[in-house]
Amino acid sequence: MKPSSAVFLAVVASAAIPPVAISVMSIVLLLQLTVHAVQILALCLGRKPPDKKSAAIADVFFSVHLATRDEPPQLVIRTLERFSGQLEGDFGYQVIVIDNNTADPAVWRPVAQYCQQQRRGQFKFIHLDRLKGAKAGALNLALDCTSSKATHIVTIDADYLVEADFLSHAASEIRLSGADYVQFPQSYRHATGHGKGLSLEFADYFYNYARPSNWDDAMLLTGTLSVISLKAVESVGGWRSSTLTEDAELGTRLCCHPYRGRFVDRPVGTGLMPFDLATLQKQRARWTSGNAQTIFQRDLLAPLLFGRLLGRRRRLLILSQLTAWLQFTLVSSAALIGALLAFIGFGPSLALTVLASVASVSILLAFVAAIARLVAVGGARRVGARAMLSAIAARLALLPASGRATVDAVAGAGTFHVTAKRPSAVVSLGPAVRDHCALFVSGTVCMAVAIGLQLTLPALAALCLMAPLPAAVITSAELKRYRQAVLQHE
Repeated sequence: MKPSSAVFLAVVASAAIPPVAISVMSIVLLLQLTVHAVQILALCLGRKPPDKKSAAIADVFFSVHLATRDEPPQLVIRTLERFSGQLEGDFGYQVIVIDNNTADPAVWRPVAQYCQQQRRGQFKFIHLDRLKGAKAGALNLALDCTSSKATHIVTIDADYLVEADFLSHAASEIRLSGADYVQFPQSYRHATGHGKGLSLEFADYFYNYARPSNWDDAMLLTGTLSVISLKAVESVGGWRSSTLTEDAELGTRLCCHPYRGRFVDRPVGTGLMPFDLATLQKQRARWTSGNAQTIFQRDLLAPLLFGRLLGRRRRLLILSQLTAWLQFTLVSSAALIGALLAFIGFGPSLALTVLASVASVSILLAFVAAIARLVAVGGARRVGARAMLSAIAARLALLPASGRATVDAVAGAGTFHVTAKRPSAVVSLGPAVRDHCALFVSGTVCMAVAIGLQLTLPALAALCLMAPLPAAVITSAELKRYRQAVLQHE
């Protein structure tokens, strides 16, 4: 049993002892309010113009690092072809592909052959079985193979097709900003029509968290389209596999030393979104758990919370990014369900009413905050109503996964899942919506009890518990249409 399942059942059972359940819910609500306060304060910081100091870099040389594992070879080759066709400029570059733990040689050999055919050994390919450390382990191996001429490394995912001027623009940005690392936004191809709302849901992070980070050069890393000073990476000890988001963890260490990171709000490449709801949920769970694990790293917790080196502004901006995906709905949902079931078993009481009310406030706060951020980015981008509703449906469908991942991260659990890049023609929805179905049934029962007892807040919260299931069905249908578009054009 996962820690999140055990915690859910324990909180439901704790409603039989209301003082205990109220204490637990009060702590959770306080944590939730603290996270929201951090995020709001980060957005409300007075805009401080970033320090721009031109970097004294005579020669910029990029080492592009691409970690792959069981990726479709033609997909990887298309990504590499974009680097073969980079516009020339006042920089040099190499490309290193690290293929780790791919069992079938037919998958990785075509990529190896492509790299061997490129000019002057500019492309390197390395295949290793039983490489430890997941993606972080592969990226550390790439560091060991990096040219002595390299000044910066570039991380790229296997599905990203960059623009012809990507490296030229990266070199200019490094020189003009003087930043130790820069992060470009993640964008998605085929994200028109049915994919537009899903793309908007992803864009929330870059609009509401990444953009404000520039007010104090506090941008973290998101793993692809990242350009980082090699000296900075080496000085902090390279990549770590101690969290599920090695990119955000490295970005946090860089800020704590402190190196300076910028967000460049210009799309320079496009990737693929997850193709089905189960994969989307695993990806969001990894982001949630990994960022939460980063906060609790032994050498990062004290600097993030109390260290004077970061300063108040940078601390708020960093913590805002790390808590972007946190959700406390698993505990509050369990408390509401337990309280209303206890009403059925033991009859009404003031203590149970208080418990149900506190849990309801937590649930409603989570839903309002999630939707409000999407409305902000949707309004800024002037998207249509359909795309906005699709984005909101995707956000609500992902709440159960984020809620589980938050609890699992605190318990020290979590698994690294590689996001699949092979779209399937047929995908079963059932396994992906088990939690959604359980919440829908529980929410229906809770609503009936709350209406019978004339409890307005618990009735509204129960309606929120029912929302993720229809949202998941809508999102799954959107992903099916997106998957068909990819199968048709890729």
